[in-house]
Amino acid sequence: MSNFKIILFTAIVFISCCAFAHQTPEGLWAARSPFLGDKPIGKVKISLVNGKLIGELLEVYPLNANVDRFCWRRQSPTSGPVILCDYQESDGKWINGKIYESTTGTVYRSEITLSPNGNHLYVKGDMGMASAVAVWDRLNR
Repeated sequence: MSNFKIILFTAIVFISCCAFAHQTPEGLWAARSPFLGDKPIGKVKISLVNGKLIGELLEVYPLNANVDRFCWRRQSPTSGPVILCDYQESDGKWINGKIYESTTGTVYRSEITLSPNGNHLYVKGDMGMASAVAVWDRLNR
């Protein structure tokens, strides 16, 4: 019986460690815009390329045609326009990035923070003296 308890304890510790393993924002996200009352605006795939995050637009709901000004030179792992780029990890956040806001056609400085459970992404756009935070929902795990 004591061997069973040791095996059970080991399994619980292993599963707990896996649950709290380092999470990243990589994956599919339902993007929302704080400029449209948190209305979903599209589906974004976030990938790590050369140590930096990029976000590629896979599906668009409303989109301002000015996306080409920001994305035309960017390369993505697949083929969608890039709306997030240049984020670098620092102390659990992804900082110094840029985000293209499709409803206004503007590029903002930005940072990304992943929720503790990994299911939400807090995307902060810096607009000079003000900032806005959009909450994106993970679509897959």
